[in-house]
Amino acid sequence: MGINGKAVKEHYHVLIAYGDLHIPRNNRGYQRILLDIISDVQPDVVLDGGDIICADCLSKYLKKHSQLVGLQEELDEAYMWMVSINSTVPSARKIMLRDNHFWRRLEDKKKGELWLESLKAAGGRQLLRLEELGWEDMVEYQWRNQLLFVHGDDKAGSQDCPVNRTRNMVRNTGLSIVRFHSHTSGVEVRRHMSKEHMAIQLGAFEDLDHPDIYMKHPKLSNWSTSFGVFYLPREKGENFQFEPIFFRGGKAVFNGRAYGL
Repeated sequence: MGINGKAVKEHYHVLIAYGDLHIPRNNRGYQRILLDIISDVQPDVVLDGGDIICADCLSKYLKKHSQLVGLQEELDEAYMWMVSINSTVPSARKIMLRDNHFWRRLEDKKKGELWLESLKAAGGRQLLRLEELGWEDMVEYQWRNQLLFVHGDDKAGSQDCPVNRTRNMVRNTGLSIVRFHSHTSGVEVRRHMSKEHMAIQLGAFEDLDHPDIYMKHPKLSNWSTSFGVFYLPREKGENFQFEPIFFRGGKAVFNGRAYGL
């Protein structure tokens, strides 16, 4: 017998995961749709997969001054986004994964400027104001030794096969893996030794039409926007369920409703 929408939470904890906003190159229209779905679902957990800001001013890559946005400006927009999530689902647990664009670049800067290393005000949590907002930061988030969320910046993924890096992690860990970072979308179910695992790659919210976007590089041919709704069973021993949400043409469909029309 099926479970109706109102009864889902009697059987599952609901987690919504998204990532790679890359403020200020983010697609705000897609963010509004994401926020609408979060509002309708009222998840128990909201997980940001990392790279919430570009932090290009912290990078060593060659760039023009016109391409840069001040770090404080990016942090302020990230703060307002997290405030909007807090207002939409005030009682949900909020988690942010540490990433390469902000967290790692910030740590690299500290290695070059030793006076920054122990300066508490210059920490990632402090700059993003996570304590004030009630958000947790983690390198990875694991649920019941079944499901692992990682940003995934240890190695590059594949544009030809979006889940290839995730697949390797599944094989190595024996867990289902949700990965961000590569800005591609893909899902694969793998069965090994009578166990079933999922390799899940979720896309980015970086705007493909942004004039300075590096996604237009000809080698990057499979970039997409997506996020995931995860149903984590309350009873131990049961498997989680997963529902991907894809954006196409500025719209998304979820739970029988069209968003972005």
